[in-house]
Amino acid sequence: MRKALAEAEATRYEVPQSLAQSAINAVADMVRSRSDRPDYYSEALWCDMRAFSLLALARHGRVLESEINWLASHPLTSMEGQSHLFRTLLSTEHPKRPEVWTRLVEQLRRRVRVMATTAYLEVHEDDHYGWIFSSNVWSTAFGTFRGHAVSPSA
Repeated sequence: MRKALAEAEATRYEVPQSLAQSAINAVADMVRSRSDRPDYYSEALWCDMRAFSLLALARHGRVLESEINWLASHPLTSMEGQSHLFRTLLSTEHPKRPEVWTRLVEQLRRRVRVMATTAYLEVHEDDHYGWIFSSNVWSTAFGTFRGHAVSPSA
């Protein structure tokens, strides 16, 4: 949604406010409809899509705190989804929700795996998370970005 609107504006097409608002409302309705998952999404991927949509909504000034709270506590939200939630919290003018922030940081800590020669963030290891780019490398990249967003000096 945000990308499509930005691309339209980059070509000097003036997006009618009513069209932009309709798109924002449609995405908000989709995010709030937790049980209206399309058949082609697993439950885990649906959580991540909703987290990404929350980020897009926040960038358009719409913050759905109840959905942020729900996804932050949902065990199927992946590293990518949690990264989107962190970025959502960082991009809003609203006060940071300490309980949500703490929950996300704790989930990040639980995924850290340290071995003799390497450290990484572990991805879901179940059949429900069928994302094509799922890997420990991908998860570590998102987690590193998230960690940097939380504490840039770390």
